[in-house]
Amino acid sequence: MAETLRLAFAGICVEYRLGDPDLARMLRAEMGDFLSLLPPSLVLELEPLEEIAVAGYQPLRVNEDGEGLLIERHDQRCRIDLGRGCGEGVMAGNTYAFGTFLRGLYSRLLLDHQGLILHASAVQRRGRAHAFTGRTGSGKTTIALLSPENLLLTDELVILRRSATGSVLACGTPFVGESLGRGISREEPLTRLFHLVQAERNHLRPLPEQQALRQAMGQVMFFQRSPAAIDRLLGVCQDLLASLDNYELEFLPHPSVWEMIDGLD
Repeated sequence: MAETLRLAFAGICVEYRLGDPDLARMLRAEMGDFLSLLPPSLVLELEPLEEIAVAGYQPLRVNEDGEGLLIERHDQRCRIDLGRGCGEGVMAGNTYAFGTFLRGLYSRLLLDHQGLILHASAVQRRGRAHAFTGRTGSGKTTIALLSPENLLLTDELVILRRSATGSVLACGTPFVGESLGRGISREEPLTRLFHLVQAERNHLRPLPEQQALRQAMGQVMFFQRSPAAIDRLLGVCQDLLASLDNYELEFLPHPSVWEMIDGLD
């Protein structure tokens, strides 16, 4: 009998009916904060993948056609009918494979909710969220941890999406690094996005809209490669950034940078 669990990120709930009870047990332990009782918008049946051909490694691919959505890698394959809200496939019995699947799935589902997944850290501070994006090594986690006032929402991937009232939300995800250890299911209003640059000073510069868009698109997690899908993602990203104040932030790894950020208020 299949083990059933529901997971919700950024308000989007999916029900998974897993034929592998060990995988279900591991996911309940790892995804605890994201377990949900919300009604699911999608129900997926995933049977165990009996054998993985290591020599046949394939990167994650997400393709959409008239027959639905296909998510596949060497350790997983799932076809989804988004119109009917159901799908089925096979999955290797480990949480790493399942986490990869979730990234691919939500990168697509979020488009229907004016949302996307961004390589960024995010903190809650003084009643609002701050998000920091940039290339690997730019200091996304470092700056988030510089002040004890900050509640770390994520140190790796954040979901940005529209709320029901039209504001932009920064949403925690289970996709975190070593600094956080475990994801936090929390949504906070976001008004500013900081694009980090390694430097030897603290300096803020407002970013023009097109430059902010180019830099943000380079940090969006997205797996579809069709021109139509990329155009749609570009529109979502542009819409979200238009509602945010975008800054280029050069900073020293010292708590004083937060005095400069707070001064924006």
